[in-house]
Amino acid sequence: MRHYRLIITVICCLNLISCKQDDGITLTPITDDFSATVNINSTSFFDEDHRFASNAPIDISVNDSIEENQDFIIEARLNKLSYEIINYNGDSQTTLTDAVLIIGGISIEIEDLVIQNNLNTESHVIDRYLLNNIAYYFKDSTSINALITGQLSDTSVSFDVLIRMNITVGIDDFND
Repeated sequence: MRHYRLIITVICCLNLISCKQDDGITLTPITDDFSATVNINSTSFFDEDHRFASNAPIDISVNDSIEENQDFIIEARLNKLSYEIINYNGDSQTTLTDAVLIIGGISIEIEDLVIQNNLNTESHVIDRYLLNNIAYYFKDSTSINALITGQLSDTSVSFDVLIRMNITVGIDDFND
């Protein structure tokens, strides 16, 4: 019985000692705004149904601190994500339907809309689950692809979709 008490006491002491040890990781947060512009025009159409797909990269390494420390990114948090239609050329009644914004493989559905009526209107993605899943990709890569697919009611159309994000990455500050 004494041996069990001694073993349990030693295990408890070792456990307490190990809990007080610092893991050595000090995170330095870097927060910045990033954007990408996806161009859509009649050359983007797949077929006679006026389906389109177009993409652009979102690269956070344009921030010098992130570029210099990209191998030391431990975590990422997407604070804000929005998109808006800009630079529209086409009929005033052209509709956008079945549209999806895909960032890093994560799909965000865009409501059906008359493009002319929604120009320069910023739409915010507030679903924390989607934001966290997109941010996860920035832990391993500083660039991900933004793809927009959908269907238009007219073929003589061109516009851009401006995607904006505010992201914070945690850099392992190994010098501390």
